[in-house]
Amino acid sequence: MIKVKLIEGERKFLTKLKNTRSILSERISYILLSNDGLKVNEIAQRFNRHEHTIRSWIKAYVNHGIEGLKSKKPPGRPMIKGKKIEEEIEEMIVKSPTEFGYQEAGWTVRLMIDFFSKRGMEVKEDTVRRALKRKGWVYKRFAKTVPKNTPSQGQKHEKVQKLIGEITSNQPDEVFFVDESNFTTGPYVQKGWFRQGIKKKSPAR
Repeated sequence: MIKVKLIEGERKFLTKLKNTRSILSERISYILLSNDGLKVNEIAQRFNRHEHTIRSWIKAYVNHGIEGLKSKKPPGRPMIKGKKIEEEIEEMIVKSPTEFGYQEAGWTVRLMIDFFSKRGMEVKEDTVRRALKRKGWVYKRFAKTVPKNTPSQGQKHEKVQKLIGEITSNQPDEVFFVDESNFTTGPYVQKGWFRQGIKKKSPAR
């Protein structure tokens, strides 16, 4: 049977603290009543608490003093989802979305969210962005590179004019086009994911 035996100064300190109506008041009452000779079951009945609760707080005070009566904040939940997201990103970001059945040539945050969703992992955009940042991935344009066999500006212009001539002479019944499509005589610089501080060269196409 656990029981508290307080010295006079200790009892006065607890009584004064209890009267301030602090968050520890009820727990201090357990200690004072135990010191007065009440049993655990009697204290439990008085406060309508479980005997295990009373016994636990009395033991906490006996072992740790007033600090033992303070509530301890539970440790935060481990970032299981965050770590899992990071692991998945590390494996998928170096591959093309086409390997996973997508039509897109490169990964976007929205596409990543869809990727996780199809695998039963519902994540928010902020979660993905934080995971990318923690792993050092940044989204920027590739360094400009021009393959040796790239046609010159004049050659590109000549080819475009030829295509226009073919379309005009054949007079097609229907012409299909993609909104915002355009011709350019300069190299098209793509964006992609790469490690912070490392500049990737655009792959030759």
